[in-house]
Amino acid sequence: MQHERDAAVMAELGWVRGQADDNFAGLVGPLWSRQADDERQFAFVVEDKHLNVNDRAHGAALMWLLDKSLSQASVAACGNIARIVTVQLDVHFIEGARLGQMVLSQCKVTRVTRSMVFTTGQLTSDGKVLATASGVWKYRRAA
Repeated sequence: MQHERDAAVMAELGWVRGQADDNFAGLVGPLWSRQADDERQFAFVVEDKHLNVNDRAHGAALMWLLDKSLSQASVAACGNIARIVTVQLDVHFIEGARLGQMVLSQCKVTRVTRSMVFTTGQLTSDGKVLATASGVWKYRRAA
């Protein structure tokens, strides 16, 4: 019941729920996205399944959001690509998120080369920075 209320609130705020699938993203999601000004934003709402033993969002859940959102920012920066993979993702955890909090990812592409994309990002919740990251993605253009 709580998940339906969370979904209704997210939809009212302009967020679109990502497709549910049977792979890893289906287990840890849902992933929410929306267009805000000139950037695509990604977020998730902390559920019971995301919590660690300290009742905070597990670091793996935060890393999932960073990996997913930074890779999507990379795809957007590259245009017509066939495949993209994470080469490196450095994450610094600063603070934990509690049950029910929305975790928002903010992404920036810092450089695009012929086959690599360099990014930085941060996760926030209620105005507080939870984690910062930098990452590198390798892509292949579509034929």
